[in-house]
Amino acid sequence: MMSKYKKIHADDYKAESCQVQPYLKALNCKDARLRFQLRAKMTPTVKMNFMSDPAYSENLWTCEGCVGANKLDGFRDTQSHILTCEGYADLRVNKNLDSDKDLVDYFDAVIK
Repeated sequence: MMSKYKKIHADDYKAESCQVQPYLKALNCKDARLRFQLRAKMTPTVKMNFMSDPAYSENLWTCEGCVGANKLDGFRDTQSHILTCEGYADLRVNKNLDSDKDLVDYFDAVIK
């Protein structure tokens, strides 16, 4: 059924078992929800996750962390960009973004 959807790539999920994801048991409810949103690319305030939002498209989905004097100078605000954005570098200090807890803490700080 996944092959019918344009936004889901079945190859990304072939190796996964249909089990409860470990982060659902390891994280508290709020953090597990944010981790799921990251996985589903439905993270709040990540502009490219909501491309049809008029407010985001008006500013060409520009990243808030790296905009200069001209608000359209920055990179596109995607989850992958946020992981390396220089504007959020201070929030990544002492965090291992391969860890679910650190990843959720980092994105929570970016969202705030």
